[in-house]
Amino acid sequence: MPKNDKEYLAPRYREEIRKKKKRTPNSLYFAAVALLLGLGAFFYFRHTQQEPISEEIEERTSINEDGEAQSAPDYAQKHFMELQKGLKLPISRNQAWKDKVADPTPTNKGIAIIFYNGSMDQQATKNCLLSPYHYTVAFSPYGNNILPLLKTAHKHKKSCLVDLPVEPLEDTNINIGPLGLWASATEKENAQRLAKALATEGLTIGVLNKEPIYNLQHYQTVLKPIIRTLWNNGGLYVQSGLAYERIYQYVFSKLKLNYITATLDLGTMPMGEWPTMLKETLEHYNKHSSVLILAPLTQNAYTYINTWVKNNKAVQKDLVPFYKLVK
Repeated sequence: MPKNDKEYLAPRYREEIRKKKKRTPNSLYFAAVALLLGLGAFFYFRHTQQEPISEEIEERTSINEDGEAQSAPDYAQKHFMELQKGLKLPISRNQAWKDKVADPTPTNKGIAIIFYNGSMDQQATKNCLLSPYHYTVAFSPYGNNILPLLKTAHKHKKSCLVDLPVEPLEDTNINIGPLGLWASATEKENAQRLAKALATEGLTIGVLNKEPIYNLQHYQTVLKPIIRTLWNNGGLYVQSGLAYERIYQYVFSKLKLNYITATLDLGTMPMGEWPTMLKETLEHYNKHSSVLILAPLTQNAYTYINTWVKNNKAVQKDLVPFYKLVK
C-alpha cells in the first residue's frame, strides 16, 4: 500500500517533481501570490472608483480661457472634451430664463410637477393652465394652437417648456418627426430642428428631454446643439431619469447652465402603479427635500394627478414651480 498520494506516481515522475521543486524556491511562490493579490486589489479599487462623484470631478478638472477642459482621468471629462471639439462658446445670457419668472431664486426644496405632451390634448392642457396649483406644461412642437395656449399660460403665471422629441436608443423604429433630434443626424441638422421647435416667441424657458443620453454619439449629435441653444437663449434643461447624471453635473456646472433631473416619470408605467410610485416618491421627498414628477398631459392623467394634489394638503403646501429646484 502506498504511504501517501505521491507513491501512486511512477518513479520518473516523482523525480521530475523533485527537480522542479528544487528549481522553484519558496520565495517565488510567495512572490507570485503577492502579485496576484496586488492585481486583485488594483482592479477592485479601480472598479469601485471608476465613477467619481461630482465633487471629485470638480476637484480633478478645470476649464481654460478658451472653454476647453483640462486633463483628468475620468469618463466625465472624456465626454466633455468630445463635446467641446470645435465648439467656441459665445458670451451669453445663459440665465435669461430668470427674467421670465416671478422669483427665480432656487430653494432646492419642494415638490414640482411637469406635464408633458402639452397641446396634444387641448382640453387637458387648458385645464392644467387654469389650475390654481404650480404646474408646469412642456409643450409638444407637434401640438395645435400652441401660441394661444402659451399666452394663456403666461397670463396665469404658468412656466412652460418645450417637450423635446429625442430618438430613443432602445427603439429606433419610433418616428419622432421632423422636429425631433435624431442620433443618426448631424449636429447641424439637429440644431436646425431644435431652433424650429423653440420658435415660441420667447414664451418658454427651457427644454424637457425624456430620453436619457447613453452614448457618445448622442452627446455629439443631440446634447451639443441643446447646449449651444440653451447657452445662447438662456434656457433651462430638464432631463428625465438619472442616466449619466454625473456627466450632466460636470458639463452643465462648468458651463454655468442650469439643469434639473426628474425623480419620477409616471408616463413610463401603467396608471395602476401610480399610487405606489407616488407614495414612494413622497417618502423620497421626506428624506431629500426635493422631487420633480413628470406626467403625460392627457385628461385621465391630469385628473388623477390633480385629484392627488387636492387630497394631499402636505403636497399642496410644498408644491413649487419646477425652476425652484435648479442645480
